Amino acid sequence: MAVKLVIEPLFEADFLPNSYGFRPQRTPRMALSEIASKIRVGYSYVVDVDLKTYFDTIDHERLLELVERRVGDKRVIRLIRAWLKAGVMEDGRITHPLRGSPQGGVISPLLSNIMLHEIDRLWYGKRNVTLVRYADDMVLLTRTAEEAGQVWDSLQMQFKELSLEVNLEKSKVTNAADGFAFLGFEFRKRRQKLYMWPRKKASLQLMANIRDRVRSIPSGEPLQAVIKSINPILIGWCTYFRVANSNRVFHKMDWAVRSEVQLWLRRKHNCDWSTAKKRGNYQFLHKECRLYKLTGKVTHLEGLR
Repeated sequence: MAVKLVIEPLFEADFLPNSYGFRPQRTPRMALSEIASKIRVGYSYVVDVDLKTYFDTIDHERLLELVERRVGDKRVIRLIRAWLKAGVMEDGRITHPLRGSPQGGVISPLLSNIMLHEIDRLWYGKRNVTLVRYADDMVLLTRTAEEAGQVWDSLQMQFKELSLEVNLEKSKVTNAADGFAFLGFEFRKRRQKLYMWPRKKASLQLMANIRDRVRSIPSGEPLQAVIKSINPILIGWCTYFRVANSNRVFHKMDWAVRSEVQLWLRRKHNCDWSTAKKRGNYQFLHKECRLYKLTGKVTHLEGLR
């Protein structure tokens, strides 16, 4: 099949019937594997699409029209309409948006996929084009620059028909050699081999979370309280990003996490920086105190080097 679609987990089967011939791929890892395998066989040109504030720009009437294709119960339609029109409180003020679906809402992922499923349907059966989508994050892969340009022109028209706004500053037509980003990973092809690693933004977000968590713990608490608090964050981040060429990034993150813990030890013991580093050295933190270590946890996706 020429086009393979990657569907976000909450996407209901009713909106992706088997009669269309799609093969749903329901996890980020499956989406990343699809990109890796396609680039490996020559799909080196990329249409990188970024939707501008997607959840805030969904057209209510267009969305309900799409839902009604499968849902015949008017009570359900009225309930969804009421949910979309319900007021949103921001800074103590209630507003009633005319567009959009509240982020974090229990059915927002499903509704957003119903809308973007129209893009999936339009690209089904297209030759020499592979659409990979997870929620509102998507890329289209082609073999030539000319095909990529044609895909980009068609996509803009399709988004206009759905009343969705494309972020022209972040969307682009590129190739694997120049690199592109998808689901928090940076992709780049070098010397005929594909590499992917965590984006710098993802690393900065991790360290911001670790910093906030460590500094929220009083210095009177034991060190184990700090480690118990941050280990779940590190484990979750590692589990997601371990499938790539992440070891170099993991090494940097381990160093940054140890530095943050050493800074906490400096406050706790009211000592200078060199003493804190000796107290919280590699052996003590990782071996004795069981601080989770990212380095060494990489398991590459198939097709990566």
